[in-house]
Amino acid sequence: MTRVVFDAVGYVRSLINPYSRWGRIFFDHASDYTLIVSTPLVREVIGTSTRRRVQNKFRRVAGRDLEAIVGIIEGATVVEVTDEIHNPLLRDPKDNHILATAVAGDAEYIVTEDKDLLVLGTHRGIVVCDAAAFLEVIGRAS
Repeated sequence: MTRVVFDAVGYVRSLINPYSRWGRIFFDHASDYTLIVSTPLVREVIGTSTRRRVQNKFRRVAGRDLEAIVGIIEGATVVEVTDEIHNPLLRDPKDNHILATAVAGDAEYIVTEDKDLLVLGTHRGIVVCDAAAFLEVIGRAS
């Protein structure tokens, strides 16, 4: 089964619109891949989804985000990451934990809309792609 790490914003986008690409990945295709997470990634997901401006802007997220996100993450493979795994070419060093999670979890894909990550193309053999490209990958596999 395809092993994948998602950027934190993808989780929030799936809640904002469950019929979007991100929503389809999380809710319609969850059985088509193995989700990989780490403690820093889960912290970022929860922190992003509970930001007041996110909840104010997208009222549908408020009150149900943590429950839905916990449901998504419950079946994930949890890996331990260290500060040693990083890419010095990464434009935003705050994204290093995404790379570290993918490496520690032996992921095949990192799925993101973050241009600082997408510009990499690959990292240690892990494909970095957007949600549309990943939907094509899992569509071909199923």
